[in-house]
Amino acid sequence: MKLSQIAALLLLFLSLSTAYAADRGVFKNKSHKQHTLTKWEAKKIKTEFKNRFNSTGATGQKLNANPWEAKRARQHKKSQQALRLSNTWGGCREYAYKQRGQCYAGGGDAYTCERYYDARVGHCNVTFN
Repeated sequence: MKLSQIAALLLLFLSLSTAYAADRGVFKNKSHKQHTLTKWEAKKIKTEFKNRFNSTGATGQKLNANPWEAKRARQHKKSQQALRLSNTWGGCREYAYKQRGQCYAGGGDAYTCERYYDARVGHCNVTFN
């Protein structure tokens, strides 16, 4: 068996097992209406993404003799560079995945964590595609 055939079989198995798990998972016996976020929750997610991915870089600053201001300016510049690198569809999806893990780590129930994760992934798909 070739490596490509093994990969194809593995991909098929994973997709079937994921579909089965989703059918029996946290959304079982829940209607689609229950799964959608409330207006408040949707606004919260939208604001979260706006703050995370839509911030603009600072224009050139003249650094003065104050070392604390210079340090703050350097830190801000580093954070803006990191933001530009993560301001992609992949970076957005990675952020959504990280937030899902944080939800579980904080003791959130599976249904709520997955609802928010789906909303974040949907927001990534709309924003970056």
